Parts: sequence; structure tokens; C-alpha cells
Amino acid sequence: MTDTEFTLINTRFDSVEKLLNGVNSRLDGINGKVNKHESQISEALGERVVNRKTQDEKFAKVEELEVRVNLVEKAELIHYTNCPLSKDVRTLLDDNLSNKSVKKFMGAMFLGGVALGSMVVGLLKLILG
Repeated sequence: MTDTEFTLINTRFDSVEKLLNGVNSRLDGINGKVNKHESQISEALGERVVNRKTQDEKFAKVEELEVRVNLVEKAELIHYTNCPLSKDVRTLLDDNLSNKSVKKFMGAMFLGGVALGSMVVGLLKLILG
């Protein structure tokens, strides 16, 4: 092998070596980003597990509260419809309303009667008097 051939081969290998060094530096940069992303993903997965546990606890609490609300609503509904005094209370309320209505009507009639009576007396006094 001659010196010219050896120099030509070295020149070609130098250019290939430069390209390989560029590829290696690019791969190092990519590997650094991949490592960073892997750590972020690991962190996010850990947070995700914690969030799922928290969500499960909250869902369980909401379900428990819904059951309690349903029980309270049913208890109130059952209590009012099955209360032995509800009919008596309704009767008393109706009687009270009737009594108040009659009193108001009689009071209005009394005032109307007084006004009519005083008008008749006034007319008689005016006519006779």
C-alpha cells in the first residue's frame, strides 16, 4: 500500500469518524432527554396512584352520603304518610281556618250592620228632624 492510498483511506476514515462522533453526540443528547422524560413519567405514575386512591376514597364517601340522604328522605316520607296524628292535625288546621273565616265574615257583617244602622238613624233624624 502506497502512502497516497494510505492517506486517502485515513481521510475517508476521518470523515466517517467525524460523522460517527456527530451521531454519538446526538445520541447522548437524546439519551439525556429520554432519561429526563423517564423520570417525569415515573413521578407522574406515582402521583397517579396516589390520586386514584384519593379518588376512590372520595367516591366511597359520596356513595355513603348518597345512601344516608336516601335513607333520610325515605324516613321523612314514610314518617309523614304513616303518622297517626297527621289526619287529626289536618282536621284541626281546617277547623281553625274555617273559624277564622267565619270570624272575619261576621266582623265585616257587624261593621257593615253598624254602618247601615247609623245611616238609617241619620236619615230618620234628618227626615224627622
